[in-house]
Amino acid sequence: MDVDRFLESLAELALAPRTRGACADRVCAALEQAGFDTTGHPTLAKDWGPMLARLGFAALTDIDYRPVRGDIVVFKPIADAPHGHIQAFDGKRWISDHVQLDGFWPAPQYKKTMARFMPHRLGEADAPAVRWPGERQAGRRAGLTTAAL
Repeated sequence: MDVDRFLESLAELALAPRTRGACADRVCAALEQAGFDTTGHPTLAKDWGPMLARLGFAALTDIDYRPVRGDIVVFKPIADAPHGHIQAFDGKRWISDHVQLDGFWPAPQYKKTMARFMPHRLGEADAPAVRWPGERQAGRRAGLTTAAL
């Protein structure tokens, strides 16, 4: 993947007027502009994990997660956001359908509920077999104290 093109496209798309629920559409469009074939892509952000795997992204463990430029994170649904959320890291900030000025968490309700998430990275995973974490609370993840998060 052309990570630069993907992140440039996503940043450009994030400049458009913010529309609630457009994160999956904008990440999808940026992936396509970077050369990925997203035929059959899901419409809901929460369902993007299998598509990312098909595109060559490996699921990472969320324990002590340290973001790397080009990572894509998929959030499970929460009460206020039943479709979940998807976002990418450009090395300094998180971008989805907007530039997330408050850091890793896409909105206060995600942080308040410590929403579950699954990071994805192009290439190999950092664990041999990674699946959605059980009912583990996000607040216990050591990586959430990093400056990037």
